[in-house]
Amino acid sequence: MIMKLTSLICAAALLAGTTFTRSEETPSPAEMMPKPVAQHEWLKKFVGEWEMTTECHMEPDKPPVKGGGTETVRSLGGFWIIADGRGEMM
Repeated sequence: MIMKLTSLICAAALLAGTTFTRSEETPSPAEMMPKPVAQHEWLKKFVGEWEMTTECHMEPDKPPVKGGGTETVRSLGGFWIIADGRGEMM
């Protein structure tokens, strides 16, 4: 009985000690996140509302088919951009 109690106390002390040391060594999720670099800053110039015009040459002897539309570009977490384009052929 005393042997079991001693083993249980030692196991509890060992687990408690590793729990405290682990929490001190493990960085928080915010600290683990990478920081944006120059290339991520470069992407910011694309963020916004854009208007576009297009020309498609469908046949050699015909005038080009013109079109246009809009594009909305937004930043996602400072690391990526999402571009949503909408357009019509005229």
